[in-house]
This record gives sequence, C-alpha cells and structure tokens, in this order.
Amino acid sequence: MSVTKQKIRELVEGLLKEASIKTPPVPVDVLIRRQGIEIVRKNLDDETSGFVYVDPKTSSTVIGLNVSHSRARQRFTLAHELGHFVMHKSSGGHLHVDDKDFFVRFRDKHSQDGSHQQEREANAFAAELLMPTHLIARDVRQLKDGVSMSDEKTIRTMANRYGVSLQALLFRLGNQGLLEESFL
Repeated sequence: MSVTKQKIRELVEGLLKEASIKTPPVPVDVLIRRQGIEIVRKNLDDETSGFVYVDPKTSSTVIGLNVSHSRARQRFTLAHELGHFVMHKSSGGHLHVDDKDFFVRFRDKHSQDGSHQQEREANAFAAELLMPTHLIARDVRQLKDGVSMSDEKTIRTMANRYGVSLQALLFRLGNQGLLEESFL
C-alpha cells in the first residue's frame, strides 16, 4: 500500500505541530529523539548513508547515520530514516539473524534512485520534513521576484536556511512549482 503525498504532508505537519516547529531549519534530530529513537553516528561504508533498526521484542529503535557524509546529506538521511520508521515499520522488511527477528532498512544507493516505492515515499517524507510545503511556499512568496535557477545567491541562502543541499532545494522548488523558468 503506497502512502500519498497528502498523507506524508499530514504526517509531517503533525510532527512539526506537536514539536512547535514553525521556522527552518527543522531540527530533525530533535524530532527523532521525541519519537524515542536513538541516533548512532558512525563511519559506514560510502554506499550506506544510514539505516533504521526496530527490535520488535523491545520496540527499541536506532537510526544509524554515516558521519563521513556532508551535513546536508546527514540531515536528509535522518529525515529519510524517520520516514521509514513512521510510515513503514509495520510493513515487513524483517531480517532473521541469530534467531532474532528485527526490522532493518538501510539507506543506500537504491534509496536515491527511487526504484522502490517505499524509498520514494521516504524521500518524499524527508523533503517534506526538511522543506515543509507551507514554509518554503511562504519564503518564496516573500521574495520580490520569486526564485529562479539563475539566482544563485538566493538559492544558496535558502539551502543554508533549510539545512539542505542546493540539489535538494532545487528539486523541491521544482516539484512544488515554485521555481521560475529563467536560465543562465
């Protein structure tokens, strides 16, 4: 069963409201800890950005994060893994190891390419969490001439404000129809 964009937006809005978050950057690590999830920061192989582990016997949850990646990448990974926790923890993905069943989902190269429905949903959740529709639309409305790809200073300022990469911001603005069509 797929999760709609509207449902993702509602989930994120609920998390933000519950934590009284009204401005960027969204403190994704705080939201994760509010869910009772521990964050473990380690150097992982370069292909792995992070993972979520839920022990069904104790319900304890850990999100592992690759600290060798950029800060913006780490924030997106945390938001992505939180998305899996919120949306997919009961949808399978159990792995049997040493007579113990647990839910584990790694963020890897397939997470980026959008080839799996749950990965696309977790990416959409991460984008919505880090760049909430209502906040980013408000910020774009406050700009005199909107946002265009040729306005590198504005794009860089917005990316820094939201704690995301330039690529993530441009993708989000484009998907939301908030990016002007002017080019260099």
